[in-house]
Amino acid sequence: MTADLTTPTTGRTIDLDPPASDPTTGWDRTLATLAIVVAVADLAIQLVAGVIPPLLAFGVLGLAGTALLQRRPKPGRITLLVISILATVGGAPFALAGLAHPESPIDFVHGATSLPLRIVVIVAAVAALRGAGTGARPTRRIALGTLGGLAVVAVVSSVVVGTSVVAEPGDAVLTAEAAVFVDGDDLAVASGQRLVVDNADPFRHTFTIADTGVDMEVPASRTVEVPLDLPAGTYPYYCAVPGHESMTGTLVIGE
Repeated sequence: MTADLTTPTTGRTIDLDPPASDPTTGWDRTLATLAIVVAVADLAIQLVAGVIPPLLAFGVLGLAGTALLQRRPKPGRITLLVISILATVGGAPFALAGLAHPESPIDFVHGATSLPLRIVVIVAAVAALRGAGTGARPTRRIALGTLGGLAVVAVVSSVVVGTSVVAEPGDAVLTAEAAVFVDGDDLAVASGQRLVVDNADPFRHTFTIADTGVDMEVPASRTVEVPLDLPAGTYPYYCAVPGHESMTGTLVIGE
């Protein structure tokens, strides 16, 4: 029931029951906040891991969808919903690959947070479209709190998980830097010589030779020894991390 009060001097009616706020406002705020976090993460990883076209596209589209949400809420919600569904499916290989390697903090943080946050964005978009009135603020707080907690876990795990060897005189050393195998086509290993791969990047690589069983994980900022039990010959190798397809080289094993 609405109570009206008419002032005796002016005759104006004062509504004592203010209009209810739009229940979707909270969900739109949650949607915008989390969509920006995910988009910035997708774009930031390009700076350290090199250009990964799917993640770059999802990051740009996510920011565009957030801008649209401010101007036209319903089309913005639909846009972010579609982008998040596509990104959840398309980004799964990158996220799952990183999630399996806590020794590489950047890969692990992105893997551990990207998929859950995208799912929360989907939930927020659906809730806003349906006009849900509750749950927005706790959802936003839980999602951002979980993100911070996982970041701490990733930093700690990168310190305690994994080992690194020290290159010694006489070793054949291959360096991975800026998502490139430095002088990768001039890698030669003599019989009995040890091969070590030094990863100077803050993200993971692999040293992989197809159909030989050689598939060595090279964590971020670590140096590893690559066991070789192969006959003399020439072998193409590559990094098997999604998005690193350009990292290739040629290994020559001497007699």
